[in-house]
Amino acid sequence: MIIKDERDIPKKNKIKFTSQELVSYLYSIIGESFPKAKIIEDTLDSDNNNEKLTYVVHIKQYGAIFNAQLSAKDLIIPVFISGGSSRWYGYTTYDLEIIDNRNEYKTNKLTFNGEDDGKNWGGYSTAKKMLTNAFKQATDALINYLVTNISK
Repeated sequence: MIIKDERDIPKKNKIKFTSQELVSYLYSIIGESFPKAKIIEDTLDSDNNNEKLTYVVHIKQYGAIFNAQLSAKDLIIPVFISGGSSRWYGYTTYDLEIIDNRNEYKTNKLTFNGEDDGKNWGGYSTAKKMLTNAFKQATDALINYLVTNISK
């Protein structure tokens, strides 16, 4: 199994996990579910992948976005009381590439998404909660797919 962080992160964004921390964390989660899986660095060993099935997880998105759109209703009721229309959106996306070298070279790609959003009641703590929920959704879907298909 290979995990690659392929996020495009603008320089002004606040980073919770470095690329290495995020990849290591995902390795540990997958490793708990598949303790016998061979986890290698982010390159395919071309001399050693004949007759094998390789799973490559591409981390495409992992982040939270703030959207502060105020409506007329928010102007009547103070924003600090109502929470306004400002929301945090957490998102995580993985592309799973399955490379089959057992007979003929075949590749298949699947996408797993996690999304959550909530009113900005707690600032960054809300962002963290939305991001955690999105990460859990996408990771659970990925693990469930792997458990179902690897055990076949």
